[in-house]
Amino acid sequence: MLIPAFVAGIIKYGERTWTLKLACNDESKNIVPFYDLKGPDGLAEKTRCEIVLIMAHNLVMEFKDYIENYDICRSSFKPRHGKLTPDAINLDDYKECENVLEVEMGLMYDLLYTKAPITFTKRGCIFRSISFMCTVSVLVGLFRLIAKWHKQHYSMVDIVITGVLLVGALALEIYALILLLFSDWAMLWLIKRGRGKWANRLWQKFPWFFEKKWSKKMGQINLLKKEDNHKKWSGIIGKLGIQDKFYRYMHTTSVCVPSTLYRMIVEFIRRDDLNLGWFVGFIGSTPFHELIFFMHIITDICHRHDDTYTSQNSANSSGRHDDKETCKTLSHYMMYLLLTCRWLLPVVVSDSQLILVMNDVKLFSRYINEQVTGGRMFPMDMSRIEELAFTRDGERRNMGKIRRKSSLLELIFSDLVDKDNKEVKWEKLKNVWLAMLCYAAINGPKNYHLQQLTEGGELLNLVWFLIPQSYPFYGVDTFTLTRFFNNYFRSMPLV
Repeated sequence: MLIPAFVAGIIKYGERTWTLKLACNDESKNIVPFYDLKGPDGLAEKTRCEIVLIMAHNLVMEFKDYIENYDICRSSFKPRHGKLTPDAINLDDYKECENVLEVEMGLMYDLLYTKAPITFTKRGCIFRSISFMCTVSVLVGLFRLIAKWHKQHYSMVDIVITGVLLVGALALEIYALILLLFSDWAMLWLIKRGRGKWANRLWQKFPWFFEKKWSKKMGQINLLKKEDNHKKWSGIIGKLGIQDKFYRYMHTTSVCVPSTLYRMIVEFIRRDDLNLGWFVGFIGSTPFHELIFFMHIITDICHRHDDTYTSQNSANSSGRHDDKETCKTLSHYMMYLLLTCRWLLPVVVSDSQLILVMNDVKLFSRYINEQVTGGRMFPMDMSRIEELAFTRDGERRNMGKIRRKSSLLELIFSDLVDKDNKEVKWEKLKNVWLAMLCYAAINGPKNYHLQQLTEGGELLNLVWFLIPQSYPFYGVDTFTLTRFFNNYFRSMPLV
């Protein structure tokens, strides 16, 4: 039994080495299985499942090559097949295009972090079969010789431990086989061999096996939420020096991605008249992390303003209500990224700098929560803010900086609010948040975007995939989009 066990182990390590070698020596798109999968010309007769899989496969072949030098400023993403044809996929169906991108993200993860590039080759199938049979033969041989071994040399404890390990190894082999049989790559293998109907039936009967790796959830942190008193833990947490981490953890929640958000992102990048108006001066002079904090406060103030003064009116009509909820969700999401995954963002800020800005936000939070009760927000009472800063923190802050921030907040709010149309501010805020989301996506470090796929991915990763591929999907001129971001964000200071 030593030989089969040794062979199975060698094959396992050989597969890993083979996969790494393919990834390192990948010439263009040779790492992608089913390179000769049928193109999109004949997709009109395919089912929805087949169309999504084939389009995602064809795109991942091209995009895998593009991300090696991901830079929409210098090169646009143009696949071999050109713009997607109308009969291939309904480009006006945003859900369909979103599904293609989600499947593509899953395929990209498989190519970069699993053995998918070799599993669906002839040699890969042969090696996987040999490894499985070797594991089974060792386990069967062990059970047949248990009695003999026990009488001769080995204790029952050693035999039980060996048996448990072998059963575990076999269980893992079976689990891996099931995942392979119900993976997107298996469906593509069936489509390649003209068995697309089989793939569609499997997808309909076992939909839970084909759930996307991305959870379709967005992390949320609201720093302006009314603070809870954790008196029980405050002493222990203070001694451990983890107050800020505990604060972030207690404020972190998650929500499902709004069904209208993808459509809003696409409509934003497709616009020919992208313009953020007076925000250009504010954005260009504010570091990105501080910009997130500022807009987080402004969004919360606008929400409270609506709740206080316009809740009894019919202002929350369908479109504006969507804008309002989108602003709130994106505000909390960008704050979540900044405080928990800031390596995905184009920011250069230390923990100490971030904590200082967070403390200022907490100060404004205490003041805002106090003033909302009394129905008064602006102009801000600086004497009260200074009193809150001293009583809560035990030391005086740089009040000059606090005054400048409060004046800026008041100025932004006054420019946002239109007395004749109180809901126009939500459209303005929505455009700013969408611009910040798209800018953060395309300017974040590439390696971290790909690394995040191992955890299922984020909405930010989906946008990172979408923007370069918006050219074949929607005909978006990515160079024009880049010039727009450069006009607003290029002069932004790093710290």
